[in-house]
Amino acid sequence: MPVMRYMPVAAAMLLALGCSKPDGAAPDAAAAPTVEAAKPPAVEVVPERMALYGDLHVHTQLSFDAYIFGTRSTPETAYAYAKGEPLQHPSGFTMQLKKPLDFEAVTDHDMYMGIVRAMDDPSTKPGQTELGRKIRQRRRRRAGWQPSRRWWRFCAAAAAHRRTLSTRRSSARRGMR
Repeated sequence: MPVMRYMPVAAAMLLALGCSKPDGAAPDAAAAPTVEAAKPPAVEVVPERMALYGDLHVHTQLSFDAYIFGTRSTPETAYAYAKGEPLQHPSGFTMQLKKPLDFEAVTDHDMYMGIVRAMDDPSTKPGQTELGRKIRQRRRRRAGWQPSRRWWRFCAAAAAHRRTLSTRRSSARRGMR
């Protein structure tokens, strides 16, 4: 058993002797590995697999839902915004991207395309219909809309209900129900 005790020391010495140059010569600088040789090869850039930044779901004033919520940009202004040009927000401030997008897709709905916008304009045939007049009246009423006490009570009740639901869910997860 005394031989086993010296086995790790003997292995380390054999390893050290095997790695040194014969005759005590100094290591050759050309044979030493360089940092460049240790780096993995550069990754090949394949244009078809390049990561791009863009938006695939943009609505303009031609979509009924976007128009109802105040979007007034056209497909042309949407693409100009994607290219980095400033865009006037319906609230009155100017928006501009720090960097232009690599791509953008305007995906307006095909159902009712542009009809709500046409109903909002009294000079068009759809705008002269009864529904067109109602849309314009409602928009005018909402322009000066202020939240009432009833609205704030509804918001407070909805928030309390959400808190109750989240408490029930967390209790159920902990098995306390």
